[in-house]
Amino acid sequence: EFHHWVVIIFAITLYGVLSPIIRSYIARRKQGISRGLTLGFRPEAMNPDTYFTFIVIAMFITVLYVSSEWELAARLVPQVMSIAGILFAGGAVFLRFFVVPKPVEAPAVAASGTGEKAKGGAFDVKGEDVHFDIKADYGDLSVMEIFRRAAVYFGWLLFFFAVAGVIGLLPSMFVFLVGYMRFGSGESWKMTLSIAVPMWIVSYLLFHVLLIVPWPQSLMGVWFPEFKSIIWLNLF
Repeated sequence: EFHHWVVIIFAITLYGVLSPIIRSYIARRKQGISRGLTLGFRPEAMNPDTYFTFIVIAMFITVLYVSSEWELAARLVPQVMSIAGILFAGGAVFLRFFVVPKPVEAPAVAASGTGEKAKGGAFDVKGEDVHFDIKADYGDLSVMEIFRRAAVYFGWLLFFFAVAGVIGLLPSMFVFLVGYMRFGSGESWKMTLSIAVPMWIVSYLLFHVLLIVPWPQSLMGVWFPEFKSIIWLNLF
């Protein structure tokens, strides 16, 4: 039953990633639009986005290595997601470096018609561009301010892993949510708890009760081994 839930969660994730591409492809097919592709090396694709993708791949590889010593039930989810992440990120790098998109081609539409107009071989399909919410408008923020905020956020992530090593992964999730929202982002206690408490309860029910995830050993589990004999409190 555990494996069935892993497959279902993975299928939902896969659908969320592929559905925008499928919808865009179907929309272009209905309107008779063709978008050709050619193979070729693109050295200009080596940019900060590509560097970040390499870092993500390295993180997934690290997860695979670290979890390789775990029991099957404990390593199944992180390894499946890591393999999927490596495949998707690696595919993105390959497409970025070796696949060159051609200009969009579409049949010309009469000026008096009601369709979109073709301009210079390009076809504007409003609202059909595929994106994954990876672009952001930083307004008037300076580059240093953007990097400072990114460093603060990753600092909070390191805090999360440090706390996880002491009190366990799932309890540290609640500490991270409360700490980051209340002290890192300045949200009110009402807003912080209204988000952190339901999210933690859902995570507890999903991973601890439904999927029965065996949590990695933490210092709390070493100090208080009796917690392991209590099913609902075996989080450490």
